[in-house]
Formats: sequence, C-alpha cells, structure tokens
Amino acid sequence: MITSCQDLLFSAIRASLMGEELQKEKFSAIHENTWRELYFISCIQGVSAIVYDAILKFSLERSIPRELNIRWAIHCKTIESRNKKMLLSASYLADLWSEHNIKTLVLKGIGIGSYYNNPFHRECGDFDCYLYGDYEKGNLIAESKNIQVSRNYYKDSKIRLNDLYTENHKYIVAIRGSKSKFELENILEKMAAVEDNDLNYLSNTKLIKPSPSFNALYLTYHSFEHFVNESIGIRHICDWVCFVAKEQDNIDWERFYLLCEYFKLDRFANAITSISVKYLGLKLRNDKIITGSAYDEKILNSIMHDDTKVFSRGGGYSKWRKRLKLVSLMFKYDWKYREIAQTTPLRHLFECINGFFFQRDL
Repeated sequence: MITSCQDLLFSAIRASLMGEELQKEKFSAIHENTWRELYFISCIQGVSAIVYDAILKFSLERSIPRELNIRWAIHCKTIESRNKKMLLSASYLADLWSEHNIKTLVLKGIGIGSYYNNPFHRECGDFDCYLYGDYEKGNLIAESKNIQVSRNYYKDSKIRLNDLYTENHKYIVAIRGSKSKFELENILEKMAAVEDNDLNYLSNTKLIKPSPSFNALYLTYHSFEHFVNESIGIRHICDWVCFVAKEQDNIDWERFYLLCEYFKLDRFANAITSISVKYLGLKLRNDKIITGSAYDEKILNSIMHDDTKVFSRGGGYSKWRKRLKLVSLMFKYDWKYREIAQTTPLRHLFECINGFFFQRDL
C-alpha cells in the first residue's frame, strides 16, 4: 500500500525525471514533519537529489523548514561533488589503460547516469568497469602508478583512487556456483564486443558506453540479483525509467524477453517496467515492451517497506555476519526466490556453498 508521503515522493520523481507538472498546492500545504519524512525516505531510496531538483524547479524550497532545506541542499551538493570526482577518477583510469591499448567498458553507474537530466544528481557508489579480458593487466598498470589494488574477490578487484573505489570486473556477473550465470556471462561478453569504429564514448572520455541491448539485460540482471538477495531502492527503478525513456527504440526487445525468460528474469523485468509506468511516469511508445505484471505491487511494497539492507550498512556488520544475515533473509523473504527468481532458497544456498568451496580458483 502506497502511503501519502510515498505518493509525494513519486510525484516529485515524475516531475524531476519526466517533466510532469507538480501540484504545488499539495506540496506547499505539507506539514514540516511530512517534509522531514519525505527527506528521510528520499535518502533511503537513493533519490534525494532528484526529489530536491523538483522542489527547486517549482520553487517550493521556502515551504520546507529552514534547517531541513539547508541540510537537503548540502546533501545534494555532496552527491554532485562525489559524482564529479568519480567521473574524473574513472576518466583518469580509462586514459591510463588506453595508453596500453586497453578498452574500458562502463557497467551501470555513471554510464546510466548519462541518461538523467542531471547526471551528477544520480546517486552512485563505486565505478564499475570491464576491460575486455585485460583484467589483470589493468590491475598491474594501476599498481605501477602506486594506486592501491585489492584482489580479495574472484569477480572483481577494488582499485582505490582519490578515496573512491573502482570495481575492475574480471567477470561481468557473479558466475561462481551457477551454470546459468556462466551462460549469461558469455552472452554479455559477446554483446559487449564492439568494433573500434562503433564505440560510443561517454562525453569527452575514453569510457565506453555499452549498447542499449547490453544495458537492458545487464541492468535487469543486476537489479534482480540485488532485490532477491538483499534489496534495491527506487533509484534502481529510476535508472530503468531514464534508460528506457531514451533507448526504447534501440533495444532488441524480442531477444531481451527471450533471454529474460530463459534466465528467469522475466517476472522481475515485467514488474519493474510496470512500476516505472504506473508510479514514475515512464512513457512508452514501443508496443513490443511488456507492461503487465502480477508482481509489481508486491515488489514495490518490498522496496518501500522491507528492512533488508546488509552491505549498505557499511561498517555495521563483519564479513561473516553479513553472510549470515543474507542467509537469514533468504528464508525470511523466501517468496522472492519462489515467486520472482522461480527457484528456492535452499537451491540458491547450495549454489553459493558449492561455488565458495569448489570454484575458488576462478
């Protein structure tokens, strides 16, 4: 069930991202406690800067309690500053690798941010990239410049530059313990392969934007994995809204849906599109896009109400406590596996254990 404050949140997002008119009278009559709740929810959902953009666009900042308005404005500036710093760090690494004939493919993050009206107001964590098979070469080049590289995880390394982290992916997806994810990895790697003269760079950088069809499948997989195993925020839905709004005519939807069905991403994919249309104002002009879903309300309710965050708690949990917490969530929210992932928590747990103990050399 959507609360009145959540309705305000969605209205502000639609105004910010899709250019819808905001009912100023509804916002100007908000009690100060509701403003605080709206700020809190927008931060939790990763859309605080997007909501504040709508507030500024319709000159509603004077309706907000003064100290909250200042706090909100500072928070947005912090997000903007971090994103600009992230782009500079990512561009530096891409330039460095390009000098050694290594191509840098952007995975989600700042690449998807380019579809937003204000790319720097999309909240993002790390910079994720794929170096087309030059994973270790890229690590060594970074280390040659005295940049810290950590190889503690089989899927990617962590490169620390200017107090920000780059995830250099050896594998695009987490393949350990799952035959189907091995298949998905191979498909995504083939979709990522582009001739040099067809490369699409991000702004004036050496950062390569993936094809729309690659992004459609990878974004769906990435959000699906986070939702089923832990949580996602409305920010992830906003990514889909902004991306599909601009690329819907450039995606091979027939193949997309076939792959989603094969990898059991279909229920999640259809629900996310349905939420995007019903609540966040996504306008579709391509009749090949599926908009119906039996799971959209249940998924949206989980996003807005379930306390399932683990890794986003930062230093709150140790490594093993995080793992135990994730296992407990598997069984507490087992419907995500049964209804959305079309599997069972036990089967998923078996794949994780099998991969951890018997595929550690990947």
